[in-house]
Amino acid sequence: MSTSTDTNYYKSRDAKARKIISIVKDASLDVSASRCLDLGCGNGVITDRLCSVVGWIVGVDLDWELISQAPSHLNRVQADALYLPFCDAAFDFVVCTQVYEHVKDMTRLVNEITRILKPGGVCYFSGPNRLWPYESHYKAWMIHWLPHQWQKRLFHHIGRRRDMPPVRLYNYWQLRRFWRHFLLRDYTLHLIRYPDRFPGADVPDWVRYIPECILAMVIWITPNVNWVLIKPLDEKGDHHR
Repeated sequence: MSTSTDTNYYKSRDAKARKIISIVKDASLDVSASRCLDLGCGNGVITDRLCSVVGWIVGVDLDWELISQAPSHLNRVQADALYLPFCDAAFDFVVCTQVYEHVKDMTRLVNEITRILKPGGVCYFSGPNRLWPYESHYKAWMIHWLPHQWQKRLFHHIGRRRDMPPVRLYNYWQLRRFWRHFLLRDYTLHLIRYPDRFPGADVPDWVRYIPECILAMVIWITPNVNWVLIKPLDEKGDHHR
């Protein structure tokens, strides 16, 4: 990875960390004594930032090359998000940001997060919306609306990498259905409407002038979703079958 790429990656992860912390504070979530899991922690930027607001934290990532770059003081585990090596109800707070699109089975991901969260526990979930026409991983317009084999052919035709892994995206409504057993607080509109309240929210200045009623009508097509998900105290029916 080049120095430029490293810098951009760090800045991106740092911005996400600041956004998560600002949402936690705005939602009045008391995570000061919580056991936290940073799922898909990468090189530990978000994990490190969250150390100051949670009681204890561990980062998990499948890519050892990335997590080996994390600061040595951080708790890190190499593991698959679909097969987490933790006991049931082990965590109070789970961060799952820009992870879902890289896993093969979204239902199992939701089940695993549900399993390791305590009743009443919180998951901060964010990820891309398939309905948004620009795909940031491929840095191309509408490419993600094509079957993967077509994507590979198109990349070959325009001289782009052919070995790019598939990104599995869902739309706003599909994502809501995956989390249907959780209490959902949607922060997407707040981030767009009040970016000054949420450091790290990457929102163009002109967007804030759009009437809130209009934004509410088009929330289903925003680039990303940003949700605070609360696991019910009554665990009956929590898990997808």
